[in-house]
Amino acid sequence: MLRPLAPLAAALLLLAGCRPDFGLPVSVVTQPRILSVQATPPEARPGDVVHLVGLPVSEAGALADPLRFAFCASPRPLVESNVVNSDCLGPQGQVTPIAGGVQETDATLPLDGCLEFGPDTPPQQPGQPPFRPRDPDVTGGYALPVRVSLGTEVEAIALVRLRCNLPGASAGAAVAFAERYLANANPVSTALRLEQAGVEVSPQAVPASAEVTLRVSWGAGQVETYVVHDRADDSLRERRESFRVSWFTTAGVIPVVTTGRAEDDLGTDTSTAWQTPPSGSGTLWAVLRDSRGGASVQTLRFTVR
Repeated sequence: MLRPLAPLAAALLLLAGCRPDFGLPVSVVTQPRILSVQATPPEARPGDVVHLVGLPVSEAGALADPLRFAFCASPRPLVESNVVNSDCLGPQGQVTPIAGGVQETDATLPLDGCLEFGPDTPPQQPGQPPFRPRDPDVTGGYALPVRVSLGTEVEAIALVRLRCNLPGASAGAAVAFAERYLANANPVSTALRLEQAGVEVSPQAVPASAEVTLRVSWGAGQVETYVVHDRADDSLRERRESFRVSWFTTAGVIPVVTTGRAEDDLGTDTSTAWQTPPSGSGTLWAVLRDSRGGASVQTLRFTVR
């Protein structure tokens, strides 16, 4: 992502925190990128404060360079299929800067977040057709885009989940939803492990030019159950979070960059294959995300022997 982001043809890459150079495996980090942006808590109401932490990296590993955070100031037009409004991207993007630290900051979510990006009907703009309420995502939630920039050319989009009022529900369903809904929390995974033929491999003695399995796991309690409202019959239905991991390396190749568990899969780990380099050292990252926007990162330095 070393040029301004064009229309978002690859939404999942943005959510993973970067846009890779075309022609290179998406798993390989060769130039500065932002792999992850974690919000704590990952779900909050307008006016609440969330803590944002970015993960800028390069082929040398983690970077100490400062990041710039900004709220997207323009909701996505309903006629666009992009994740966010293209007006939010690029150096002249329509954003509201967030003051803060070097690679992390506290941000107060805009009071009009549910109006602009959620189910509340936004006001009609002069000369524009009237807006209609935003549709929820597959988990029944709404997202506020945050643009994160590294230097002048590297950008990422983080989506902070908004806790909004329940639209289209009866009073009884709204009360029951408020009582039963479990706000999202960031998942926690175990340390990134290396294995070969079922035997753990030391990160300081990685075999050269070999296939090694990368694995992370999480406790069963990390997978949260939550309720969603079904407008068709004004009922509440329980759902279980799905988990996915995006894998990255500074050396070698990870052919399958995203793995995970669907919401009906009770497994508590996921793995992928890594074709190790012939020599040298480097860094591996596993970025764990749940289906409601929670995230965590595992980092591992390795040396090939």
